Amino acid sequence: MYILSRDIDHLEYEAFRVKANEYREYLASIKDQLNLHPKEFVFEDWYRSSKSHKCPHDSWLDKLVVSEDDNNEVQIEIRLLGAYHDGYITFRYSSVQYYSLN
Repeated sequence: MYILSRDIDHLEYEAFRVKANEYREYLASIKDQLNLHPKEFVFEDWYRSSKSHKCPHDSWLDKLVVSEDDNNEVQIEIRLLGAYHDGYITFRYSSVQYYSLN
């Protein structure tokens, strides 16, 4: 389950809010299984608050790099221009086992 799935694109606000709450509950249920880095921000208020300049909501994609090293390990780096256009947010994923770009 993830919040950016195709099945939520057409939802009205209230139904989307329900899905978003389900997603937060799901994250809370797997909190102890997450690596240290996601735990540092996923559960912080600023991460979900569209009023925060750190929040990735409504950011614009600035750069996407998918690379593979000599050991066939895939890394993905995503750089977003923040919603207020006053800074960048970078996500780096290492040892990616599966991804899909549509």
